[in-house]
Amino acid sequence: MFVLTGVLFLTVSSIYAETAEEYVTRGVINGKQGNFTQAISDFTKAIEIDPNYAVAYYSRGVAYDGQDNPTQATSDYTKTIEINPNHADAYCNRGIAYHKQGSFTQAISDYNKAIEINSNNSNAYYSRGLAYAKQGNFTQAISDFTRAIEINPNDADAYCDRGVAYYKQGNLLQAISDYNKAIEIDPNYADAYCSRGSAYSGQGNSTQAISDYNKAIEINPNYAVAYSNRGLAYAKQGNFTQAISDHTKAIEIDPNDADVYYNRGVVYYANKEYDKAWADVHKAEKLRYAVDAEFLNDLKKASGRDK
Repeated sequence: MFVLTGVLFLTVSSIYAETAEEYVTRGVINGKQGNFTQAISDFTKAIEIDPNYAVAYYSRGVAYDGQDNPTQATSDYTKTIEINPNHADAYCNRGIAYHKQGSFTQAISDYNKAIEINSNNSNAYYSRGLAYAKQGNFTQAISDFTRAIEINPNDADAYCDRGVAYYKQGNLLQAISDYNKAIEIDPNYADAYCSRGSAYSGQGNSTQAISDYNKAIEINPNYAVAYSNRGLAYAKQGNFTQAISDHTKAIEIDPNDADVYYNRGVVYYANKEYDKAWADVHKAEKLRYAVDAEFLNDLKKASGRDK
């Protein structure tokens, strides 16, 4: 979970604006209220009055991020940096914008610069850890998450994502320990429960895994991954009816998840419902899932489609 930094939004409904500073003040008010379009308009007006107003560019970048427009946000953070080359938060937020666009190497470069300017920028370490994890460099990711935790010991996200990195390395005990800490800090952290469930499942403890998926779903009833994972755990226990029900719920929430169609198809196959299995596997293939050739041949034979 990314945390954009550097703008404190106030909670006033509206103020009169005439100077660049007043437009920025009104812009952050609008941003706090979720009115990003009006906020952008205010920041733009401030820039028209003062084209070298770094705070206005930076704040507008945050507003564009609020609209999920990382391309435009990147442009504004870049302008901020041109005016103020020591703006650590602009580097950090631009790194986040690059990350959202899939440019992980460029993101890491920006996080490096943010850390160079402010070595205690926990968000920069955390965000860089996410980028390293995306590159598959889990050792470096763990190092960055650890540094973020040293700076901010109550960072539940850093614990949870470090747990994910440990999980990817096969260190399930350490992963569970980190998920435990994340949940201790934030008892309503659905992702931490779901991730811990996966770790328990990896240990062969389906019962505990299901308990964690239950909690994740209780917190977030539209958590498709938690339903899907719980379906896998029920399948391991041989409870095909409940497994099918959970996969079906996951598909209702996210109808384009090829993995879930395939997994439900496997359960249908195990439950000898071959036509339903065939339909699900065919749907998974349409969604570009690479179905195992041996399983596909077995399914064809079982469903009478090999003739």
